[in-house]
Amino acid sequence: MLTRFYAGHVIEVLAARAEHDWHAYLFNGITQWWLPGETQWQRLSIAASEIEHPGNHIIRLDKTTWQQIADRPEVTSVLSEWQKMPSSKTFPPCAQRLMVIKALKKAERLELERPEDRILYALFFLNGERKIPESGALARATSP
Repeated sequence: MLTRFYAGHVIEVLAARAEHDWHAYLFNGITQWWLPGETQWQRLSIAASEIEHPGNHIIRLDKTTWQQIADRPEVTSVLSEWQKMPSSKTFPPCAQRLMVIKALKKAERLELERPEDRILYALFFLNGERKIPESGALARATSP
């Protein structure tokens, strides 16, 4: 299933929602799943469905569940732009999102306050650029 491979952060949230009909269809007979972690694979234990006779296999997410799996707009923007660039093609799609999140966290550690600066920094970082554009807060944050 596509969700299981490309969106590990989603599968963790869905696996925890055993009270829904779709949980039984999605995880029928699956008690554990392995997800790539920072340095090694991590096991995800999946509880049995709480629904004895499920009737609806369509996954409908409530607001809380959706908020748990939705990325910040910055992550979506950077990922979308980076995937248009050749440098992203050397990494599997399942790793790209995590790389974007790491790049944005690095920008935050540099105390870049404006979203535009964080996005620009992340794109340069993901493309392996050593020389960062010199403009405003971005130049101040990256100068020695």
